[in-house]
Amino acid sequence: MDVMPLRTGLASLLDRVRSLAGFGRDGARADELATQQALRDSEERLRLVRRATGLGMYEIDWAERRRYWSPELRALLRVPDDLDINTDADLLERIIPEDMRAAFRDKMWASLDPDSSGDYEDEHRITRFDGSNGWLLLRGKTFFAEGPNGRYPTRSIGLVVDISDRKRGEEANALHASTVLSSNDAIFSIDFARTIRTWNPGAERLYGYTAWEAIGRPISILAPDHLQGEQFSLYTDTVGGKAVVLETVRRHKSGRLIPVGISAAPIFAEGKVAGVAAVHRDMTDRRHYEEHMAFTMRELSHRTKNMLAVVQGLTHMIARRSDSIEAFEARLRGCIQALAYSHDLLVQHDWEGATLEELLRVQLASFGGLDSGRILARGPEVFLQPQTMQSLGLILHELGTNATKHGALSVESGRVTIDWAWRDDGVALTWTESGGPAVVAPARKGFGQVVFERIGAALDGAIATEFHADGLVCAITIGASNLLPVE
Repeated sequence: MDVMPLRTGLASLLDRVRSLAGFGRDGARADELATQQALRDSEERLRLVRRATGLGMYEIDWAERRRYWSPELRALLRVPDDLDINTDADLLERIIPEDMRAAFRDKMWASLDPDSSGDYEDEHRITRFDGSNGWLLLRGKTFFAEGPNGRYPTRSIGLVVDISDRKRGEEANALHASTVLSSNDAIFSIDFARTIRTWNPGAERLYGYTAWEAIGRPISILAPDHLQGEQFSLYTDTVGGKAVVLETVRRHKSGRLIPVGISAAPIFAEGKVAGVAAVHRDMTDRRHYEEHMAFTMRELSHRTKNMLAVVQGLTHMIARRSDSIEAFEARLRGCIQALAYSHDLLVQHDWEGATLEELLRVQLASFGGLDSGRILARGPEVFLQPQTMQSLGLILHELGTNATKHGALSVESGRVTIDWAWRDDGVALTWTESGGPAVVAPARKGFGQVVFERIGAALDGAIATEFHADGLVCAITIGASNLLPVE
């Protein structure tokens, strides 16, 4: 048998087997190299992403008890360069404030539960290594392996994002929203079509439209017909980038006009004007206050002129009936003080008058007052016109002065009773003195009598005095025109 062809065939077959065997080894090697290159490429892309975004990463090997914190994470936490944190088993828990640690711990241990998915995600307030505060978003995944006793965690990988800027923005937006919702002013926004887009509770109160009624409607519903042009110009100026402030009038849902102060500014989005933000403030109370102040100033000017005229008249009357400069000075000082008491009382009541009892209290305070037990005042509530208080105040002052010098209040046993009651033509007031020295009619007309005659005429009533043996009686009628209606 010729064995050469057989050897030749076996040799050829071995060569083919060797060739195939070599090809397999080379292919496996090539696959391994390709896989390693792909892994390096993937890791390099991840490093580029981390560098570009500042994305921190951590990895914990639970079997080997090893930890890895990426340079980006160290930067987020502002870890000093010379500090080794890879051996810090409680790093994440340590940077989280105490009030959030329990929740963090519970979630972290839950992600290590073999029956869980291993996912972890939460936001945490942190204290960095330099003492500053911030917020982190922590998103991690725990991987498990099967063992003789079941599944167990092998490692955890997580990404960490600094969300401090977002949190500050959320807090600012929440504060802004709270301010808008709680404001008494009407705050709303308008788009380019001059359509209302937002509408706060203050706007509902000011204009009467609910948010559901106002949003989507044109801003022209707020302007009366004669001010539609003003409103359009205001909108045009604002979308042109100009902040506008003015006082004007706008229309309530019911049709009534409301004085308002308007502040408007453009809303910018991506560097362009996207609409208008407006604040409308109800100026009704301010207008009333301004009108009241104007009235008060006019009234003050008028009453000051009147008071100066009264002082001038008093000076002339006192001078004619004074025996000495000292007597003149004392009498004039008392009259001016009486005018000042009435003036102070008017100021306390915003020049709207006061009650008769209040006037009695201030004018008779220097003579013992209503609470001394020597002066008794009784009667219904009566409101006096402002102009009445000046005249009646001088009369009461003169009665008190006379009673102190010559009448009931000049002795300890003396008393004064003041009664008043309503009559058809006004109020009748009676001043009655008792327990004092014997009284006789004066031989000549004194200053007090002149005051009663001349100043008393301003009361649109009458004054009558009777000198009884046991004391003076003065009857005063205050005309209805000098009284305010009782509320």
